Amino acid sequence: MSFNYIIKFFSFFIILFVHSCGTVKKLTEESNKEINID
Repeated sequence: MSFNYIIKFFSFFIILFVHSCGTVKKLTEESNKEINID
């Protein structure tokens, strides 16, 4: 396995992790808004 391949592999997972964290943050913010409306 070449070093360049490892970098691409890790960068892909970092992007995926950041994207999933952003989605969770949006969902929690929306659920908090719904709770505040009630």
